[in-house]
Parts: sequence; C-alpha cells; structure tokens
Amino acid sequence: MNLEGIAARDEGMRRVEEHATDDAKRAAKWAIVEVAKQSTGEWTTDAVLAMLEEWGVDLHDNRLLGPLMLSAERAGIIQRVICPTCEQQETALSERPQRHRAPQYLWTTKLVPGVSP
Repeated sequence: MNLEGIAARDEGMRRVEEHATDDAKRAAKWAIVEVAKQSTGEWTTDAVLAMLEEWGVDLHDNRLLGPLMLSAERAGIIQRVICPTCEQQETALSERPQRHRAPQYLWTTKLVPGVSP
C-alpha cells in the first residue's frame, strides 16, 4: 500500500472541498441524494453531473464529487458496487465526451423507497 499516494489523494480531496463554494457543495449533495433516490441500479457520477447540468449548476471543479460521494457513502445514502471476484470497486466508462471514456466508479443506492434520507 502506497501511504504517500493515499495521503496525497486525501489532501487533494480536502483541498477541493475546502475551496468549493457552499452553494456548489449544497447543490452537489442534493444531486447525489436525488440520483440515489431515483436510481434502480448502478450509476456513476455522470448521473450526478447530468442532474446538476439540468438544474443549471456548474461546480467549477467536478473533482468536488469525490469527497462528497464518500460523505454520502459514510452517511448511508449510497454504497460502492464491489466485484465479488476481485473485491475491488467496479467501474464503467464515462459517457461524457470531456472524460474520453475514462473509467468511473459504480455506485448504488442504499435508500429505502418512500423514506427520506
């Protein structure tokens, strides 16, 4: 395990969240919850960004979704899709042209239909 890499990742996530506006963080958190509520299967942050675009919200830095997705996971709203064979988080290719089909983590909801988070 590369502890320096983990520390650098965590520091980067802390910085991006620290520098985001409160409005951007609030909108992104609500979009994550809405995607989780509407989802019936697996999804990526592409779905969250599509919802934000629908709402007319520009995050300025889409990396903000990293720490917010982890916060939503800790809050019990979403969970990682884990491969039963290799026990790693599964990915799907991004559909956003600017991501050039890069792999993105898959998530699923933990919300119970009809119950508010």
